[in-house]
Amino acid sequence: NGMAISIKRLEKLGITKKQIADYCSNVVNFVEQGEYFSIHSLRKHGFNDELENLGFDDEFYEGILESYSEINTLQCSNTKIFIVGEAYKEVQRKDFLASIVEDNVSISKDDFEEILVEEFGMTLAENFYIQNCLTDTDIYYDSIMEKFYIDKNTYYDELS
Repeated sequence: NGMAISIKRLEKLGITKKQIADYCSNVVNFVEQGEYFSIHSLRKHGFNDELENLGFDDEFYEGILESYSEINTLQCSNTKIFIVGEAYKEVQRKDFLASIVEDNVSISKDDFEEILVEEFGMTLAENFYIQNCLTDTDIYYDSIMEKFYIDKNTYYDELS
């Protein structure tokens, strides 16, 4: 609901600053540097921490990670996406989305959307157009085949 919880209030609930720092540190150690992740993808890949057993919603854990200096955050659709090891660099949505195409070389729009939903826990708004987010990148989108390619040459190679 967007409400912040003070550290004093957390301490009254028995949560220490050390537990919060340990949670962030455990996340950093769990993911690979330069890898994008969300609270959903952490859990999907087996991340567990004692702080996770307290029953708070995802926004609570997102807020903790957002405040940690080694982790950068970006908002994509309704989900916060994080990356470790990009300190002081502004992380942009197009970098995150381009990384998915780069991991796959080419990918259909449906498979792309499925990764966003299944892997990162995103709910895609009706007006969320991936291709619009990828302008100013090398990513090429073929609207007839509804497919993304890492670049135009890869698109032409697949055609031939």
